[in-house]
Amino acid sequence: MFVRPLDGIRVVEMGVFWNGPYTSRLLAELGAEVIKVEPPWGDPQRYVPPIIDGISLHFMSYNANKKFITLNVKKERGKELLLKLVEKADVFIENYSPGTVEKLGIGYEEQSKVNPKIIYVSTTGYGRTGPYSALPGFDPTVEAMSGFMDTNGFPDKPTRVGMGILDIMTPAYAAVAILAALRLREFTGKGTRIDMSMFDVAVLASQQSMIYFLGGFPHRVGPTGMFFYPEYLYKTKDGMVYVIIHNDEAWRRLCEHFGRPDMARDPRFSTNQARLAAWRKLVETIGDPDKLLELKFSDDGDPLLKAGIELHRTVSSWFLSIGSEEVMRIVNSVGGAAGVMRSLKEQLTDPHVLARRMWLDLNTPSGAAVKIPGSAFKIEASEGAVVSPGLPLGYNNAEVYRSVLGLSTMEIEKLKEDGII
Repeated sequence: MFVRPLDGIRVVEMGVFWNGPYTSRLLAELGAEVIKVEPPWGDPQRYVPPIIDGISLHFMSYNANKKFITLNVKKERGKELLLKLVEKADVFIENYSPGTVEKLGIGYEEQSKVNPKIIYVSTTGYGRTGPYSALPGFDPTVEAMSGFMDTNGFPDKPTRVGMGILDIMTPAYAAVAILAALRLREFTGKGTRIDMSMFDVAVLASQQSMIYFLGGFPHRVGPTGMFFYPEYLYKTKDGMVYVIIHNDEAWRRLCEHFGRPDMARDPRFSTNQARLAAWRKLVETIGDPDKLLELKFSDDGDPLLKAGIELHRTVSSWFLSIGSEEVMRIVNSVGGAAGVMRSLKEQLTDPHVLARRMWLDLNTPSGAAVKIPGSAFKIEASEGAVVSPGLPLGYNNAEVYRSVLGLSTMEIEKLKEDGII
């Protein structure tokens, strides 16, 4: 008999937009039955472009593997039905602003009365407590408020991460917390409340940069690192490659490969400490090191700056003369590490992505083809699975209201007539 890790776990989700829905998707990948409860007008994420077959592709990705029902919890009968679902559930997930669900009369206090074993999860921008708790939480605003945005970009200009990174990271932490709470319930027989905050996760994600800052190092450095040189996103003959030479033996071999063994013996460049000092002086002086490839700079009599200019121009010229794949091969062969900078488009045909099944071709109920992200849960005995995209509004109404709550066809029709579902 094939068993999934979360077989038998039922999750009721009242999530909107990104991080709440993605939290329950992760549980669904592991076999949990996830019932997504939407108001009759739908989760707003359904209407975020691009739209395929009337449904947002975002929605189809973030809500894979779920069952979809509608329920108007602003009406008394809707609240009653939600609490009946909670009675038969293990986990409840919502990501509304703090206090919203409580005002509706279906918060943790009410839920724990009908089901003391319920694990109630709220995943919000800033959490339920603290001076920022009432602020609206969108990924870029939380990045800014937390200091996380200050870790990204160039020395003279921070930038947000290119996608909703906290809307992916926070659900991962939430899923771990839910699994821990399920385990805890085995010991105590009781449920609990989980308060997840995108802000908290952003602070954790900033820790490496904070350690640099506390140690007196630059913490926003663009496409480079803090402790090695060469470490940079270099231009090549046909693209870009991120290169890391993390020890002096690899540096010596790299210099020999390009016919410059003298660079490895030169005391200005022979040790990583010396190279790094010259590199930092260069970055502090001109900001974007790629300017060296286009303009002339005077060293102003500073020997350290002069060394940095010579070093970066030389290494950049090596890589600029050959193709990206060749750069990666050379750097890896001398004991460094390198990765070709791929475009987002290339991700869809990348052989490693395909081998790891990280993009899947699925179909909507009407037969339209869509691409949905696969599962990162590679568990040998029972790996995570993605079998269906997010489905049309109320798609599973009849199934869920019959099988879970035992309502008749006539009762379900009455709910429709009364605007409850």
